[in-house]
Amino acid sequence: MRSSIINMNSKSPGNLLTVSNFDPMNFEYNAQVFNAYVCSASKFIQMLISIKAKTPNSFKKLIADFKLSDPQKIYSLPYRIASETYVWSFQYRMLNFILFTNDKLFKISLSDSDKCSFCGTYSEDLYHLFFNCSTVRAFWNRFTVWWANLCGENLSLTLKDIIIGLLHRTDVLNYLITLGKITIWESRKNNISPNFRLFLHKVRTKQEVEKTIAIKNRKLRDFYKRWEPLL
Repeated sequence: MRSSIINMNSKSPGNLLTVSNFDPMNFEYNAQVFNAYVCSASKFIQMLISIKAKTPNSFKKLIADFKLSDPQKIYSLPYRIASETYVWSFQYRMLNFILFTNDKLFKISLSDSDKCSFCGTYSEDLYHLFFNCSTVRAFWNRFTVWWANLCGENLSLTLKDIIIGLLHRTDVLNYLITLGKITIWESRKNNISPNFRLFLHKVRTKQEVEKTIAIKNRKLRDFYKRWEPLL
């Protein structure tokens, strides 16, 4: 059979599938032999992704707004700081701009106004709702004062810190910030202003649950290390 080259719908000259006596299960891709008879499913999926995958517009916005260089850390952070699937889901929706704020709802005629649920003055997009709103700023100011009283550290939280997290931190702070964001989101859904006492109640509940699990699994040392600033 005459040798030929199949272009895998790619504009890159490197992404070419070379075929010689073509066996659909054993071929050369990007100058490497791909043998489906012995290759793992994950390798096959990686090959498909390299051909078809495109950078989502939402991630392009994050890169542009915050000058990001390591997307892996950003998307893995929720899994390192929390064990609850709803926390993972919430942060995933935030990073992908799929939390339905009033600006989105207004565009699809599911809200009478695009104005902020708290201040009622500015358009409610993701950045405004979780950081720029004056009501939310008051919430985060209380958060930083509370944190300073706990461990003597004066925080100066930025929009990037709230939306993405503090990538260099390994303590419980990122988890607490995420609980703060969830408190803001739940307050919005319940048509009330962000309540710091509600946040503190949420923190105490999480702390008690994790301690119970730690006792059961004989991992109290890990619990005390994680929650040290609050103990």
